[in-house]
Amino acid sequence: MGLALVILVGAACVGLAQGGTFAALADLPLRGSRLVLFAVAGQVFGAGMAWATNERSWYPVGLVIAALAGFAFCARNIRLAGVPLITLGLLANALVVALNGAMPVSTAAAARAGVPTTEIAAGADTRHAIAGRGTTLRALGDVVPVPLPWRPEVASPGDILVTAGLGQLVLVGMRPQRRRRRPASRASATAPGPATGPGPAAVTWTRADEETPWPRRSASAGHERRARPTTASAPTANRS
Repeated sequence: MGLALVILVGAACVGLAQGGTFAALADLPLRGSRLVLFAVAGQVFGAGMAWATNERSWYPVGLVIAALAGFAFCARNIRLAGVPLITLGLLANALVVALNGAMPVSTAAAARAGVPTTEIAAGADTRHAIAGRGTTLRALGDVVPVPLPWRPEVASPGDILVTAGLGQLVLVGMRPQRRRRRPASRASATAPGPATGPGPAAVTWTRADEETPWPRRSASAGHERRARPTTASAPTANRS
């Protein structure tokens, strides 16, 4: 939890420094946001039932519910930046917990981070178990020490992937959406071209057109009428 908080705050600060905004992050086209609530509810349900009944079997049940809801959410948003990493992280955590009944914790990693393991060894923590020889996929358990000064913790490779995916989602999501415009070519910008819009095209009138009678007669018509000359006849005097 502490590592995720550090990564998210750092991603937000970098996004702001690059000109991003939280408004752009809020406009992300996320689909199936209610599935996140189902995932959290499933996790809380499994952990609460395991603590109330002191039965570890409830925790994998709640984890399965949370994993199904989380995978459904990731599948609907797989094209967003960071979501593929989140999906791989959730899959790794769900797999190791389902095979071991709880998240295995490395005592060596816990000692390096300064995390006490007395409650885990005593069985008081239903979500975690001490990793041993019989642990399946031990490398996917909590083996990464995170010695934060205010809250040291031990993370799993799945936690690292989920945290990295969330940071990428925030960083890329804060970038403003810019519409790309195609630059006009130099030829189309300088050379005059025909009218493209609706309406009649412009007509150019030259000196030759003024001297040429209209309409023009085609010589290939074969029959060209000749205009009869009209002359004014002088009046004749009456002979007496």
